[in-house]
Amino acid sequence: MASRTGVRAATKFAALIALSVTACTHRRAEEAYRDALAAYARGDLRQAAETARRNSDRMRGGPDVVSFWKFRLLEAEALTAQSRNREAETLLADPLSHRPELAQLEVRRLIDLANLPGHRRQAADLLRQARQRVADPELEIRIYLTEGSLASNDPKAADAAFHAALQKAHLQTNPYWEPLALKNLSYSSRKQNRYEEAIDYGVQALVAADKMGARRIAALARENMISAYLYLGDFDSALSNGRAAVRIFEAIGARADLATTLGELGLLYDFQDQPKQAIPQF
Repeated sequence: MASRTGVRAATKFAALIALSVTACTHRRAEEAYRDALAAYARGDLRQAAETARRNSDRMRGGPDVVSFWKFRLLEAEALTAQSRNREAETLLADPLSHRPELAQLEVRRLIDLANLPGHRRQAADLLRQARQRVADPELEIRIYLTEGSLASNDPKAADAAFHAALQKAHLQTNPYWEPLALKNLSYSSRKQNRYEEAIDYGVQALVAADKMGARRIAALARENMISAYLYLGDFDSALSNGRAAVRIFEAIGARADLATTLGELGLLYDFQDQPKQAIPQF
């Protein structure tokens, strides 16, 4: 009898140890994910991608599939922001298994696929699938932002999507989404030649992004305001915003964003009839 009691006690102790180890491992994964996500939010794209890759590799084949996919999807997002689209596409290629705990991560994968340049034709269908399944309000914001970005030929639809994203962002505790939505509204206003409005949204985005240290969003807001300031006759503000954006994009490795901003600066100098300064930007 004593022997059986001892066996049961040992079994319970081993189970408690296993649970404790699992909980500790999960806590470490959550801390690492927060670090990688914070790096992405502040614009440290290389660090975010590397941290996410290292942790997803470590967790591959393990029991914590949720953390594995969170790291994998974050790595894909950081790679996309660096225009490393083929690498991102490889990470996003396979659907997640049909498990309840992975359902919203699959929604995120669909949204991220829709954002890749090579999936523009399928983007509407990918977003339709995502919208049918979404339950996470932050993912709903992502859907609105992606819908607005893809509606380049329909300014009213783009504005409606970005305004919806901003409304949803106001309700979230995560401050990241508000400057992102404002940045997109600035871009949409600029495309419709509403330059004062573009600057108003851009300044709001810049203030909110600077407050949380989101360098890439701040730089994108500045890039949006270059031509807006130019067409309003404020060459100095256009130039200072452009130069500040270039410094950030160079530092964080955002190649496509950098190329766009250099092109904007080239047009700025050309508009001012300064070809010597314009030519190196192109």
